[in-house]
Amino acid sequence: MATDTLEKNLQQLRQLDEADQKKVAHILKLLIQQKKYRALRHELEERRDEIRRGDTLSHDDIWAGRI
Repeated sequence: MATDTLEKNLQQLRQLDEADQKKVAHILKLLIQQKKYRALRHELEERRDEIRRGDTLSHDDIWAGRI
């Protein structure tokens, strides 16, 4: 079912002129980047909190298998 919807959307996209296709591609790129950035930002915030609390691994911890 999702494949059918995707194919219909692609057919509609092909009907647009080149300038409008570029606009759609630009918007899609922005949406994808935001999602990735949001996930990365969340991970960085979690790591900062871990560092503030001192919940980090030392080199010795890693080599000793205390992961």
